[in-house]
Amino acid sequence: MLIDPKSLTVPAMKAKLFRKRCFYLMMVLLLQWGLPQIVIAGASATGQATATVSEPLDIQMTEELEFGQIRPGGTAGTVVVAPEDNARTATGGTELGPGNATLHHRAKFDVSGTPDAFFNIALSSSPAVHDQGINPSLQVTDLKSFSETRGIVTLTGKTNGIGEDIVYVGGTLQVPANALNGKYEGDVTITVNF
Repeated sequence: MLIDPKSLTVPAMKAKLFRKRCFYLMMVLLLQWGLPQIVIAGASATGQATATVSEPLDIQMTEELEFGQIRPGGTAGTVVVAPEDNARTATGGTELGPGNATLHHRAKFDVSGTPDAFFNIALSSSPAVHDQGINPSLQVTDLKSFSETRGIVTLTGKTNGIGEDIVYVGGTLQVPANALNGKYEGDVTITVNF
């Protein structure tokens, strides 16, 4: 029902104004005491941020990659030393020279660092140059690594419980036809990092 304000008497108008003021006062009190507590109420928790700093890896060569004595032929060939078992084979015109396992061997690198940590292995080589500097040189290719801890041919190693692994490196020696007699030397580089 609508009430025309002109029809209200003075006491009725005062009562309406009183109710209006009471309503505003209640709203102010609710906003100050009740409503903010409801709106602001929440929960919080504290967590931790952690990080582990690993010690750097250390790598030491303890044995060089040695292809042993070979006999080049009238056609090119290869000599392969396997990293996993030190087996030596020849292909093409190249033959293996006399000798036993002590005359050839895979390279051996001792790796140490944080226990139970995986690391990556990168391999590279330079040409094996004749000791008299005579061309042509021999090429060392297809380098492969074997992680003793992991037990597989791989480009990743893993330190054991005391932070050690042994990485063996083998590869393929490319021997050109009628290669010159003499000793050839080159570099095999292994890089390890987390």
